[in-house]
Amino acid sequence: MRKASVLFFALSLLAAWPLGDGEALASLPLTNALQHETHTMSVPVRRRRRVRGDRRRGRGIGHAYGRAGRSAARGAARFAKHTARGRPVRGGKHFGKGMGGFGKHAGIGTARVGKKVGKTLKRVFTP
Repeated sequence: MRKASVLFFALSLLAAWPLGDGEALASLPLTNALQHETHTMSVPVRRRRRVRGDRRRGRGIGHAYGRAGRSAARGAARFAKHTARGRPVRGGKHFGKGMGGFGKHAGIGTARVGKKVGKTLKRVFTP
């Protein structure tokens, strides 16, 4: 493919080179179709990767602990915003909801740690 494109480029340069006073270039028969030819670029087709159905994505221990931290941060930020605006009771409500989410997701992560440790110990100590 590369050799063909280099050869085409070289031939097009030779054909466009003016011979003598430039009459050879002007006398080339160009049809109306060649003068108005449009070039379109082909866009590559993007295919989706096939994901195994039994694989859980983003459901590990770190994901659960990460969600716990984000929940706590969201509650603390809302607490600060409401307290600054003179609504400490509403701020306390949001803070409590954030801490509840923290406890929930930290517990889920801890359960996953326990399951993983149990599976590892079972695999190691099974004769």
